[in-house]
Amino acid sequence: MSCPSGNSTLLLRVQYEIRKAWSVELSLMDMFEYTTLGAMARRIDPNSVSQSDETQGIDWNAETDIPGSFLTELHLAQSVRTSPPRVIAMTGATGFMGQAFLQAMISEPTCQRVHCIAVRTGSARTKQVLSQKNSLLRHPKVEVHAGDLSEPNLGLDEATVTRIFGSADCIIHNGADTSHMKSYQSIQKANHGSTQEIIKMCLGKQVRRMVPIHFVSSGEIWSSSTLEMADETSAAAYPPLPTLTTGYGASKWASEVFLEQVFEESGARWPICIHRPASVQPDGMETGAAVHADSTSVADMDLTQTLLHYCRLTRSVPLSSRFRGCLNLVPLQSVVQDMVQAVRSGPSEDGKIAYLHEIGDTDIPLDQLRSVVPGAVEVDTDEWARRAAAAGANPVLVTMFQKMVGEQEVSFPRLRKSRCKPIGAMRNGYIPM
Repeated sequence: MSCPSGNSTLLLRVQYEIRKAWSVELSLMDMFEYTTLGAMARRIDPNSVSQSDETQGIDWNAETDIPGSFLTELHLAQSVRTSPPRVIAMTGATGFMGQAFLQAMISEPTCQRVHCIAVRTGSARTKQVLSQKNSLLRHPKVEVHAGDLSEPNLGLDEATVTRIFGSADCIIHNGADTSHMKSYQSIQKANHGSTQEIIKMCLGKQVRRMVPIHFVSSGEIWSSSTLEMADETSAAAYPPLPTLTTGYGASKWASEVFLEQVFEESGARWPICIHRPASVQPDGMETGAAVHADSTSVADMDLTQTLLHYCRLTRSVPLSSRFRGCLNLVPLQSVVQDMVQAVRSGPSEDGKIAYLHEIGDTDIPLDQLRSVVPGAVEVDTDEWARRAAAAGANPVLVTMFQKMVGEQEVSFPRLRKSRCKPIGAMRNGYIPM
């Protein structure tokens, strides 16, 4: 069970309650690092929890293995290769990127139906989307299915699972808990778990169809690689390191590797395309500017956008020899165009997983941040964190920034577009967290 690391208000409340109950002062750095109840108990009182109860590293081999119950059905499933697709199942249809994908899909003349699944109909975001004039969720081609990414079958009953996945020609798995403030354990079900649920539903006894999957991952999966340049290939050799990867990035990496295992176990018959966008910038948005004024904007959720946003607000940039690599901002329209092209083209015929790095035209070297923030001064990382906090940055994100930079080099590899490469036996050499 995870501590409520994803919400700064809750963190501050937990911090207060611990101080009141045990007279122990825990910093936000402690709250960020000790994200399970066992680890927190040991931090509060080292003698209260046995060594065997202390938080252990994540076994990424076990985390990304195919459940045994999937294997028989996987070998009985039939491959689906309808191009262009007529029926599409989609997660994450209410987010800003999902809305753009949805608009593009229903605009395709060959598309007859888009099933929007795992839609949290009671959420403020869904209500906002539904309140819009000509809401895409009310389009004649769209069928909305209430549910949640963290629920079994994403909240669908068995009859609906059979109807959707028995007819779908394509799956766009775009949905995720995108908070970069949460630990892997706290978003595992919604992110990696939902990927497993989609495979399970495709393999159900009444379905048994290997429906082509377009998985929306992230360039952040390379954050533990220490590479200068990352190619369009498997990242399985670079498992997440706790001090370099957010829970969000770790969940995307785990889903990628799990899908690679599914692909291999299917005999390279299950069409899978992995999309890795860099930091997605809504069209018309100025570099580093916030998308919305509210606290749930991309500037507060995406690390690259957050960094640039608070550089602009404070008119300062962090300077550290521990920063390596570059940032990349990709226009939303470019990401949508890549998705449409991949969906139209259909499954690859070369027996390989497709990897697509979706990047913008401009890389921003970390040692040249001043070039995109006019009038900014260079300050050390602690001073920049102090200024960002004073400007309203989420205290958890500030703590995470200090923790990452304070412990080791932070590398942002340049994402390179290249020819697709096959999945090798990349699982050897996993490093437990």
